[in-house]
Amino acid sequence: MRVVFWGTPQLADTALRALIAAGRNVVGIVTQPDRPAGRGRKMQPPPVKLTAEEAGIAVLQPEKPWGDEFMAAFRALEPDITVVAAYGHILKPEVLELPRLGSINVHASLLPKLRGAAPVNWAIIRGHGETGVTIMRMVEKLDAGAMILRARHQIAARTTAGALYAELAELGARTLLEALALIEAGDAVEEVQDEAEATYAPKLSVDDARIDWSLPAEELDRWIRGCDPVPGSWTELDGARVRIFAPQTTDETADAEPGVVVSADPRAGLAVVTGSGVLGRLFLVTSDEVVEDTGFAERAASALVAGGCDCALQLRAHRATGGRLWKLARDLKTAAEKVGATLWLNDRVDVALAVRAHGVQLGAQSLEIERARRLLGSAPWIGASVHSRAEADESLGCGADVAVLGTVYATASHPERAPLGLESLRQAAVGRPIVAIGGITPERVAEVVGAGAWGVAVLSGVWQVEDAAGAVRLYRQALADAIRRADSD
Repeated sequence: MRVVFWGTPQLADTALRALIAAGRNVVGIVTQPDRPAGRGRKMQPPPVKLTAEEAGIAVLQPEKPWGDEFMAAFRALEPDITVVAAYGHILKPEVLELPRLGSINVHASLLPKLRGAAPVNWAIIRGHGETGVTIMRMVEKLDAGAMILRARHQIAARTTAGALYAELAELGARTLLEALALIEAGDAVEEVQDEAEATYAPKLSVDDARIDWSLPAEELDRWIRGCDPVPGSWTELDGARVRIFAPQTTDETADAEPGVVVSADPRAGLAVVTGSGVLGRLFLVTSDEVVEDTGFAERAASALVAGGCDCALQLRAHRATGGRLWKLARDLKTAAEKVGATLWLNDRVDVALAVRAHGVQLGAQSLEIERARRLLGSAPWIGASVHSRAEADESLGCGADVAVLGTVYATASHPERAPLGLESLRQAAVGRPIVAIGGITPERVAEVVGAGAWGVAVLSGVWQVEDAAGAVRLYRQALADAIRRADSD
């Protein structure tokens, strides 16, 4: 089997070395031209070029992989199959179809998830617990060909894109060799991708990697690790660009705007305020009746001030017209950002997109979580309303950042729902971001946090009392005390 290999960076070089070591007949490689790199901007060859030259393999380096001259050189190699691994150009049908066994690709994700140029980065940024590699047939549409073989890989808790990239390079090389053996023996079984399950991982630019300090701390943590080492997260300090690596989050709060450096230590580094110090563990949920009440906007703004960075306002208003909801959401988002709080929209992904809300809360009748993520991108949080441990497992497995579980206690607003109780909460909440809702008073906050809840969501306890801001302060203090006790146990 005559193999022509296409690739450029380290992921590709690892696969090429594996092919050579396995005795595969690699008759040529196609890679990007030499480019200036480093501080001296000297011309540097791609890693695969150096490996090919060491092995005496012919090298093609076209600026663009098409045209008569290139196609003549490519045909002269007489490939039976082409293998592509992070080459850097979309290949035309005349290139893909020339080898008698077609063209296959090594892609660093479990397709159809994370199609595109940066699947490793986005797997970390989006908080995936698992990724992998897929060997697939190449077609003209981006990363949409039939899958020949997939291999799974668990993402370590504190890994970076660079470390994960190296791990997937090794896994991809092994999986490629296995796939080639199946193809050669005529035993490969190809599985068509489910388009409804597709998500995308677009290329990250330097501008994309600029840190938005208004984002929650855990999300920033993922962004920084997902951009390490390339394109490299950065911010500005006194007008100078500063690269940021090795983040750590803390539940400590500070009375300062997001982006303010509150401490600096030569060993511990900089402590910087983010958009929500404890990631908005107090969810203030509204209803149509609450939103339609005269003076709601003012009460909500005062509640946000009282909740500060511990607070996430979930705007649920199904009866509101699109225009009114947009204006209300826009104004409350501005109010939330002034105090480091967050604004969420319940169900209304369209309004969340329009105002660039910090999060959306999705129920059983809402848009599917993965479709919402494709529409919203990586920045907004996604919460899922669930009523059992199984539903929580499914929602978090599909990419929800938090699951709002209830009702925990009996409530007058939902008398038809049997309360789940603390034991069900405890079983569902082990080590996961579960927000408890339903009948939670300030006095019950300690119980639900003790049962493992990451946060609490309240409706009546805030909006059905005269002093909403005062109620928020009671909940916020109760939550802070409960978290402190849970952390010390």
